[in-house]
Amino acid sequence: MTWGYKDGYHPMQTLAREAYQELADDLKADLVPVGVAWEKALRARPDLELWMDGNHATMKGSYSAACLFHAAFYGKSPAGNSFIAGLDAAEARFLQEMAASVVDLQPGGLTAKVPGRLG
Repeated sequence: MTWGYKDGYHPMQTLAREAYQELADDLKADLVPVGVAWEKALRARPDLELWMDGNHATMKGSYSAACLFHAAFYGKSPAGNSFIAGLDAAEARFLQEMAASVVDLQPGGLTAKVPGRLG
């Protein structure tokens, strides 16, 4: 799941989240909820710069996505991972925690799922 554009973010993100979840449900496919992690992170820290140009991710946005794929591929929380991609350690930890909070971790494989409700 991708994220909404910066302009008009909230309505676009809601539509994207619902559409990706519906498609994953219909296909019985796993879903890596990158957009949901962005959504949660931006609610906690609205000043967080995740977009480079209003569409493409900054290093922070890319790192957030990588944390989600790490969780999906390995079935392990990214929280506490020592690789921080040159980011400030506290900021990397925040992004790791946001990613960990939106996945249902299972051992191995693509197993990340959007929780029933965005909390």
